[in-house]
Amino acid sequence: MAAVDQSNDHNMYIYNVQRKKMLLTLSAGTDSIFNIQWSKKPNDLKFVAVTSRSIQFWNPADASKKLYKNGTFG
Repeated sequence: MAAVDQSNDHNMYIYNVQRKKMLLTLSAGTDSIFNIQWSKKPNDLKFVAVTSRSIQFWNPADASKKLYKNGTFG
């Protein structure tokens, strides 16, 4: 499960509901998040966050610590 707060950083909280545990907290930046879509692969933490100005592809399990890449429109 994912939740987003309305702070200036628009923090995202990723939870494992079955384990009743928060997995991580991520800052999405200054734009409000309108939608989050999870990967359809089982046990995959990758997801996409959509803001008014960007699409962000997140991979919280990435060992290089580059947690997300910006997408492009058009």
